[in-house]
Amino acid sequence: MTGSPRLIWMVVLLIGASVGTGWTADGFLELVQAVFHWPLEPMRFDDRLRAWWTSRQWSAQATGALLWTGIGIALLVGSLFGLFLGRHGLLRSRASVQNQGDYRGRSVLIMGLSSASGDAVRDVATMTGIPISLLGGGSADVRVLLAQERTPERGETLAGVTRHPWRQNLRAIYTHLTVSSYGEPLRKIIVIPSIESAPQAGMFKGLVLGLLDRAGRRDVGVEVTEGIDYENFDDVTGILDRVLAQVKTTHRGALLDGAGTVCIDITSGTKIFSVGAATMTMNRDLLFSYVNMAGVTVFYDARVLVLDTFGA
Repeated sequence: MTGSPRLIWMVVLLIGASVGTGWTADGFLELVQAVFHWPLEPMRFDDRLRAWWTSRQWSAQATGALLWTGIGIALLVGSLFGLFLGRHGLLRSRASVQNQGDYRGRSVLIMGLSSASGDAVRDVATMTGIPISLLGGGSADVRVLLAQERTPERGETLAGVTRHPWRQNLRAIYTHLTVSSYGEPLRKIIVIPSIESAPQAGMFKGLVLGLLDRAGRRDVGVEVTEGIDYENFDDVTGILDRVLAQVKTTHRGALLDGAGTVCIDITSGTKIFSVGAATMTMNRDLLFSYVNMAGVTVFYDARVLVLDTFGA
């Protein structure tokens, strides 16, 4: 592992700082004992200083204690300086990809929502008549359906469906529905729209509920929050904090108890929204997902690790 030398060096510095602290404390205590002839006889502190200044006795014990204290201080300062220089290696964030075969689903899916243009809004009516297994699959699935169409008008509409901005959302949803057959069943979808897409969030909710109904999954609920500014990091993390708190109190009574409760899909929205959502999953047993250009949903487990050897 390429990170082993750095890991060993950091451990040595941490040990050096601990040892230096102990040596400094022990040496200083011994120095006080040697100079002031510990244990001290009861007297006022100024009288004790005057007595020491009058005698000015400096024993070999005091010399050794002073040397020991100096070595301890040097070791402590040197170790702390080395840790300061290598501080970027102490904490390291990583997002490991979940093996698709090992993924067992999450019962709550949180996602953003991109705004749809005029033509895309028109295409929603067409999408309600297409099974979610096609809309949630790869682009090739809809192209097969498109190839079977005989009228140019219908074909043009389906061509718009293949590149509809909400298809990535439907792909993430369909992936969780598929996993539900052998893993954690999806129970709730929480949509966090932007200020721009908030007026269309009700239409998206109706689309999803209709597709779920046709798929026989009436047990899955859909909730929509208020719209937020996707470019404001504090707005993103703030509403996610509130949503996660709501999940903790209303969904199975727990957020961090047991495996697999929440997944946050970061595909829709701006880069700030994606970064904020991914950050909220760190070290919380939450996953975030991203639908890539091939239409495949990839799941990540983000963590902050101490003295990690990853990528060093």
